Amino acid sequence: MLGRHFDEVHVVTSGAEGDVVLAKAKVTHVVCDQHLGEGDPPGLVLVPRWRREHPSIERAIILTGFPEASLSAGPGVDAIASKLTESSALLRILGVG
Repeated sequence: MLGRHFDEVHVVTSGAEGDVVLAKAKVTHVVCDQHLGEGDPPGLVLVPRWRREHPSIERAIILTGFPEASLSAGPGVDAIASKLTESSALLRILGVG
């Protein structure tokens, strides 16, 4: 789905992997899970840091399995969406659909 709208799509499974990709590629859009896994900071911590460190990021959203209303986006996060969000809605949130 995302590959039709972006030249490159990188998939990572940890904050450390995200750091590596962001150091090597000019990433413009980030979709990050709120809970990447044991030992990783939550997406609401990672995404604001990534935006500060990588000004190429134009849009960043957090996906969560919890009700979106239970989380506050805060600075650096453009939106919070359910992991069940339909593809077309996710693309609109990213500003490409």
